[in-house]
Amino acid sequence: EFDGKGGNEVLEAFLLLRERYPDLELVFRASVPPEVKRRFQGCPDIRFIEDVLPRERLEAEFKSADIFLYPTKQMTPWTAFLEAMSFELPIVTTNVYANGEIVQDGVTGLLIKGSAQVPYYYGEKLLIPFGSAIHHQFMESMKLVDPSVVKELVEKTAVLIENQELRQRMGKAARWEVERGKHSLESRNQRLKKIFDEAIGLAGLAS
Repeated sequence: EFDGKGGNEVLEAFLLLRERYPDLELVFRASVPPEVKRRFQGCPDIRFIEDVLPRERLEAEFKSADIFLYPTKQMTPWTAFLEAMSFELPIVTTNVYANGEIVQDGVTGLLIKGSAQVPYYYGEKLLIPFGSAIHHQFMESMKLVDPSVVKELVEKTAVLIENQELRQRMGKAARWEVERGKHSLESRNQRLKKIFDEAIGLAGLAS
């Protein structure tokens, strides 16, 4: 998932941010290409985690973090956002697919533009055939580094690094959304109940 998570852009942005903020640390959870590991081998402020983590260790990583970066280029398992939000982490992500419905720009995180190099697929092309020409094009495009994404990632992340009050406010708003807001279990169950009630009503009319 390294390319799909925007891994190249994250690393390039981190190198630029580290020049401004020497105490910055990056923890990257993904399978990392060998050439990337060789390039950053020995960097004490970058940690790659490729193993599946026990729950306790995963929680410890979330608790030690301040910002959750996920400039994804593909459809994201949105539970990743919700889990980070539950630990009061503001999120910086791309405004593609439904990311903007999960992360409220300026409230629970900051959105950046998606890469102009990636042929995002929507509508009828949502499920593209594996191995097809468009699938190959999409997979290859994710490997490219988009300078505009790196630039905006640096700008938005720097805002959060420099403003502790903003980080905390967004983090608390994110936690609230998961606990009691539109992403809470209660809200989900209410929506499901409405769907089931409507379905039962339609079935009753049909009978």
